[in-house]
Amino acid sequence: MSFNRILEFFSSLLNKFRGNTAVYNSLTYIEDLVPKVGPFVKIAGDIIVGITPTSIDDATWAFIKSKYPQLFDGSNPDKDVLKLYALGIATDLVQQRFPGASTTVARAAAQIAYLVQKNK
Repeated sequence: MSFNRILEFFSSLLNKFRGNTAVYNSLTYIEDLVPKVGPFVKIAGDIIVGITPTSIDDATWAFIKSKYPQLFDGSNPDKDVLKLYALGIATDLVQQRFPGASTTVARAAAQIAYLVQKNK
């Protein structure tokens, strides 16, 4: 799915929810975030495959290690669990960079950014 198709999708959603200010504002924010959160999705993916990212600060790295200890304790979670961890990490990174983003908005933006990256 191309980025243009995603923009078309959002445009159609925005038109459907023009009367609901809260939903409309959330969708608009997600649309704005998607092109900005790709690097966070990549960082989360790197962490999941065992690459220590050099592009995050020590405090963020410590936070991730404390919030997701199962990734670092030697256990071997299945791939679906790892995908959930990656989404959680990407969501946390988005919220750290964009503090006004709710968990729902940050998660949606990360998922859509992942979809765009995966299908390039």
